[in-house]
Amino acid sequence: MKLKSKILMPSLLLGALSVVGLTGCTSEPVPDPDPTPDPTEKTKVVFWTNIWGGDADSPTGEPEMMDAIVKAFEDKYPNIDVEYQQSGQYGTIHENISNNLTNLNNLPNMAVCYPDYVVNYLESGNVLKLDNFINSSEYGFGHDANNNGAEEKDTLSSDFNKAFLAEGQEYAIEGTFSMPWYKNSEALFYNSDVLDSVFGAGKYEDKLTNWQGIIELAREMMTKDLTTKWSTWVGGDDGGYQILDHKVYWKGDTIPTDGSAPENYATPISYDSIDNLFITFAEMMNVPYAGGDANNDGKITRDEAVLFYNPTTGANEKTVNMVKMLKSWYDEGLITTSEMLDPEGNGDYGCWNEYTYNQNSFIYINGSKNAWYGSYNTFRGKVLPTPVIDDGMLEATPTVKNKNAHSKAMSQGANIVFFDKGDEANKAAWLFYKFLTNTENSSTVALKMTSMPVRNSSYETTAFKEAMADKDAFPAEIADPTNSNNQKENYNYLQANVYDIYQDYSKNEQTFVAPVSQFSSATRNAIEEMMINVFKSTKTGAELDAEIRAQFEAAYNAIV
Repeated sequence: MKLKSKILMPSLLLGALSVVGLTGCTSEPVPDPDPTPDPTEKTKVVFWTNIWGGDADSPTGEPEMMDAIVKAFEDKYPNIDVEYQQSGQYGTIHENISNNLTNLNNLPNMAVCYPDYVVNYLESGNVLKLDNFINSSEYGFGHDANNNGAEEKDTLSSDFNKAFLAEGQEYAIEGTFSMPWYKNSEALFYNSDVLDSVFGAGKYEDKLTNWQGIIELAREMMTKDLTTKWSTWVGGDDGGYQILDHKVYWKGDTIPTDGSAPENYATPISYDSIDNLFITFAEMMNVPYAGGDANNDGKITRDEAVLFYNPTTGANEKTVNMVKMLKSWYDEGLITTSEMLDPEGNGDYGCWNEYTYNQNSFIYINGSKNAWYGSYNTFRGKVLPTPVIDDGMLEATPTVKNKNAHSKAMSQGANIVFFDKGDEANKAAWLFYKFLTNTENSSTVALKMTSMPVRNSSYETTAFKEAMADKDAFPAEIADPTNSNNQKENYNYLQANVYDIYQDYSKNEQTFVAPVSQFSSATRNAIEEMMINVFKSTKTGAELDAEIRAQFEAAYNAIV
């Protein structure tokens, strides 16, 4: 088995690409590999991944995990050699693929991606369509390639998470062009010690299941004389910040003393991402924000992709009303986001984490893989699925029409794209993917990455059951704030409950992916900028209405 980790440093990669470019000017291009290689040679599969491999000092154990999976695969398929390369994070891998789309020699067989990245790869014609592999009676899902296509129970298609599979089919071109690997989503974490003290233990949890109830709790909390733990200067005496009244104050800043921002001020609700806030609300409230190939002509125009504004009809009224509602909550001091805690609106997650750690926020929506943020030595946290909201909250008397409905949670995390390297190489890459996502391996990867497995049967593995064993082991008390074991106990409890939530998300198909197009990334960026500007606005009434519509138009114009 060859060394399985090869770190591609950007400078070295650029140098290698420049050499390719120079030799291309003075000699004939190197032909693509022969699609029918010598059968006595091993078929090589190169996998560009964001998981570290080959580094024995890795604190996460990722190299040991990947080495073990690859060795087991190569033992099963001795004619295939897998080389996984740690190739940077998503953005770096995307950039390197984009720079090499026209030369298959410079591309791997498979690479980690976000689903919307693939839109930009499809025009090259080098992305492998996967439907024939998925459905093959010889080596597709549920069929053992080593046993004439006999049933392979740990790769059955019926066991695969359908919502995750659909993410790789959300393209203007019909077919499946990426596959899920490990996924995560969002959940609601809350400071149970503070909420118990304000409302009484067991007397508020039902309200945390829907946004109407959460806002009611937040408004009541704003009337209480909360004795919250105020942040000390983070970063030491010579620098750092404090957080006060939706703002971050750095050392040397003047903190108001006129009562506008008392030291026990707290924002009851915080949301980790302002664009996720917008998109998730829009998805659950059936509010137009993004679309796909409405004309079914194999391409997506900007007017098909962007639904919150149209140059002919203007801003969508329902979307405007949703943004007004969110803005009113922010102006009341009920909710904030990581972006609004940063003075420049750039989303300083360090500030946001310090805000929640130091108990200046008590209900927060965060990526569910980040349970560590919900546990701290000085308080005990609990976790629930994301709360329900529907368009009843936009009515004159706000209400949730169906409090028993399942909420929607945005799907995040890794997909894998495949490049067409010839029949044997394509089959080898598919077989490795299928092995990588069988019941046991999907469980192993998900637990290591604190994510959701792509197979429902993975939740029934011994490893997953052990990981969920602490879901009822709520810490009795925080006896010693200086003891880090307090955080570990609370983390184990939270993480076990996150996995329980993951299982419900999968069983109920609660995850969703925003519509995918070549405008996806620009749309998300424009929504983020638009929401920051609206939240910062000091206008009210008709002037605020006009400002929101102007921001919608500016966001539309920024999407190109």
